[in-house]
Amino acid sequence: MKLTIDKIAYHRNGVAGEPFKAVIFKYDKKKMLAIRFDDGAPDSIGFSNPRCAVFDLDLLAQGVIEFGENSWRGDNFADELDKLLQEVTP
Repeated sequence: MKLTIDKIAYHRNGVAGEPFKAVIFKYDKKKMLAIRFDDGAPDSIGFSNPRCAVFDLDLLAQGVIEFGENSWRGDNFADELDKLLQEVTP
């Protein structure tokens, strides 16, 4: 998967909310937005579901947020995004 990061913003999500990173990136000629929370604790067999939401920015600009129309599998993007985030953030 070939991703290119355009912009990253860290959000602390209020005083007591869970922080996350907002990432604008390019994928397959599309501009995308990822919301990346830290992964939760592993389950009893050691699996930790990557907590990542991904949207097409052009569709968001049109107000399209419906499942099946602007829904992407964040788990498919999480590993590559994490690798790139480590390269560009301290």
